[in-house]
Parts: sequence; C-alpha cells; structure tokens
Amino acid sequence: MCEWNPETGMGARQVVLDRIFGEIERELQRQHSKGRDADDHTRSVNDWVAYITCFAGRAAATATNEKHQHNPRQSLMQVAALAVAAVRAHDARVLGENPEPESEGGA
Repeated sequence: MCEWNPETGMGARQVVLDRIFGEIERELQRQHSKGRDADDHTRSVNDWVAYITCFAGRAAATATNEKHQHNPRQSLMQVAALAVAAVRAHDARVLGENPEPESEGGA
C-alpha cells in the first residue's frame, strides 16, 4: 500500500508518479524547443506507433547490451513522451481539441 507522507501530503506512489510525469513534460518541452513537434498534427496513428516501437526497441536493446550508448531509462522517457504527443495530436485532429492550453502560448 502507499504510505502517507505528511510533508508532501501525498502517498509515496503519487510522489513517484508526479516525478515521472514531470520528466515526461520536460522531454516534451525539449522536443518542442528543437521544433520536433511542429508537424505532429500531420502524423497518422501508424506513424506514432512506428516511432514508439523504434524507441521502445532502443530501450530493449540498451537493457540487454552494456555497450549501447543510450540509457534505457532515457529511451523509456522518450517512449512515454511520444505516447503523450501521439494522444495530444490524435485529440487535436479527431476531437478538435487544442493540444496546448492558452496559457502556454497555444493557438
């Protein structure tokens, strides 16, 4: 069970999830700062699955090969960020939702 942390007012599980979600958000921001998300809205579900599979494969390879240059955890964070970007792009296209809140400079 989750232990309650009186300092944060959260359970240990929530603290860990908040840290991980923060890392995913930073990865999304990193990609955005490089302009790599400019055409996310044009990608198909198949495109997203291909990207996610590529990065997941890299994570699997690094977990089993010490000579690989990539950190498996870093690759997993990229997979998570790709999955979030895929859902945002899907929602923007299919549901007509704005993928960026107004306060973040979205359209």
